[in-house]
Amino acid sequence: MKKFIKFIGIILLVVVGLLIAAPFFLEAKIGDLIRSNVNNNVNAKLDFTAANLSLIKSFPNADLGLENITLINKEPFEGDTLFAADEVHLTMGISELFKGESEPIGIKNLSVDGANIHVKVNEAEVANYEIGKDPGAESSSESSEGFTLDLQSYDISNSNVIYDDAAAGVYLKVSEIQHNGTGDLSASTSELDTHTDALVTFELDSTNYLNQNKIKLDALIGIDLANDKYTFLKNEALINQLPLVFDGFVKVNENSQDIDISFKTPSSDFKNFLAVIPATYSKNIENVKTSGNFMVQGEFTGTVDEAHIPKFNISINSENASFKYPDLPKSVSNVFIDTKIINTSGLVEDTYVDIDKLSFKIDSDSFNMVAKIKELMGNTKVNAHVDGRMNLANIEKAYPVPAELDLKGILTADITTAFDMASIEKKQYENTETTGKLDLSDFEYTSDDNPNPITI
Repeated sequence: MKKFIKFIGIILLVVVGLLIAAPFFLEAKIGDLIRSNVNNNVNAKLDFTAANLSLIKSFPNADLGLENITLINKEPFEGDTLFAADEVHLTMGISELFKGESEPIGIKNLSVDGANIHVKVNEAEVANYEIGKDPGAESSSESSEGFTLDLQSYDISNSNVIYDDAAAGVYLKVSEIQHNGTGDLSASTSELDTHTDALVTFELDSTNYLNQNKIKLDALIGIDLANDKYTFLKNEALINQLPLVFDGFVKVNENSQDIDISFKTPSSDFKNFLAVIPATYSKNIENVKTSGNFMVQGEFTGTVDEAHIPKFNISINSENASFKYPDLPKSVSNVFIDTKIINTSGLVEDTYVDIDKLSFKIDSDSFNMVAKIKELMGNTKVNAHVDGRMNLANIEKAYPVPAELDLKGILTADITTAFDMASIEKKQYENTETTGKLDLSDFEYTSDDNPNPITI
């Protein structure tokens, strides 16, 4: 018995020794294998400074750590970095380490830290991520099947993604990404449980709509790989502090995507309105006293392809609401909002906004507006009416505007206007129609750009 125990001890010692020593012999091989596997399949160059292999960290699987990874584009984006990361960890079966260059490598777990992804689309509508090689471009002996994803979990931390589309005039940046997901992606049907925290910046035609707005998303996604269909099963998002619940699906076709997604606020508390505004401007809303309601709901449906966006109908409503910050002397009351953002054709230029009512009061001062804005993504056309009287000094007494603004003056307006942006940009003011009156007296304004007060 003692000899048998000693024999088992020797075997265990040999196994442990192999687990410790084997990586030193395999690191160079697996590093070269990954470089070759990727570079044989893309029109770009993958490289990294080190490949660190451990057979103990994720036993009985192998853990491969790649450091300082870069994926550099070739023409027409020669020299641009499509992807870079401080560190990537891949978990795979030990048998994957012994595959040849022509065999796919199965990845079970993926961890990415400090990644930067910069997607570009030039004015000719060519995208820098279209780097897959034509299967017929090379002989079968020179190409491989790349990687297969048998993922059980993955996580992405401290990362940034930029989408810069010069053709569409779209700039999207998702920064400080913390994202993870668990689920069996090797199965034809599965559920993927994900969590995401990030900051979002969005510009369209050089107009900024979101500026580092905080988002949080918990999403349970049903995945049907056989039909390329992804269904939102149980999902809640926070945009700044605005909660949204949504459901529906996205189906990926060869040349298009079918979309049917609906969303709404789970409650009608007017704090939802303040939550839409970036925290820099709305400050801490936890102790703000509110009354009335605020609701957002909408849907995206239809087929998305090179010529079409999804049809959508988004409504924003508030009825006789009010709010008061605890450390400010005045309140904002009689808040009414009735706004719709609509596209019924799927053509981007047909997007329009109807502001059927937007009004509020501070003390006895009131502001009212109705407007129709057409061709939102083209030559925008505006037809609007604004009326009211506002003591501008009262704004900072009811809302936490920057202290240095020091806005003063009496604004009185009763104006109806119709114009298109192309005429304004070309200074063709004869194409605009404006009637009514506008009076601004005792106006005073201070900003960082104008430290000396401007007075009218």
